[in-house]
Amino acid sequence: MSEQADRRCFNGMGMYRDLEEGRCMETINLQRNIENGRENREQLTPV
Repeated sequence: MSEQADRRCFNGMGMYRDLEEGRCMETINLQRNIENGRENREQLTPV
């Protein structure tokens, strides 16, 4: 996402509006949660 798009979508509350979905999402936390979820699934996989 370009800086222009970031500024346009940023709503000032640490959230970014997903213009296609018409909802807001925390892009940084979303990515973090995806990474943490992947790590957690790997840790929980029985050997």
